[in-house]
Amino acid sequence: MLYGEVIYGAYKLSKDKDNFPYKDIAKYFRKKQLKQEKKIEREDRIERLRKLDFYIDDPQTDPVKKLGMIDEIIDLMQEKYFGPIEANKTKRNYCKAAVKICREELFDKHSADRYLMYANEYARRADKADLEWEKRHGDPNKAKIKEKLYMQNYRSDTGR
Repeated sequence: MLYGEVIYGAYKLSKDKDNFPYKDIAKYFRKKQLKQEKKIEREDRIERLRKLDFYIDDPQTDPVKKLGMIDEIIDLMQEKYFGPIEANKTKRNYCKAAVKICREELFDKHSADRYLMYANEYARRADKADLEWEKRHGDPNKAKIKEKLYMQNYRSDTGR
C-alpha cells in the first residue's frame, strides 16, 4: 500500500500523465483506495440508518421528527452505496411509512400525497433497476416477462 501511495503521489504531481511510467499502478492504487473509502462510508451510513430506524419505531418520538428522520434516511440511501434496487426499495418503504405517519398521526393529506408520489417513483425506479439487472445478468425469458410487466405498470401513454 505504501508503494502504491508513493506512486500515486508522483502520478498526481506529474505534468505528463499520459506518459507516466507507472500509470497502471497509480490507477490501481486509486481504484483500491476509492473502494475502501466507499466501504467505510457505507458502514457509517448503515450505522446511522440503524439509529434513525430505532427512533422512528419508538412511539414516544414526535411525528414531525419522524418525518425529518425519514427524509434523512432517504438522503442516506444513495445508489452508489447500496445499489439501485436496494436503495430505491428502501426509500419506497420509508415513504410509505411517512404516508402512514402523515395520515394517522398528523392528519396532513397534502404531505401524505407528496410522500405517496415519492413512494411510487421509487417503486418505479426499483422495478426499472431490477429489469435492467435481469436483462444483463439473468435469464432472457424472465427478462422479457419482467419487461412486459414493467411496461404494463409504468407506460406513459393512456391508450387513447
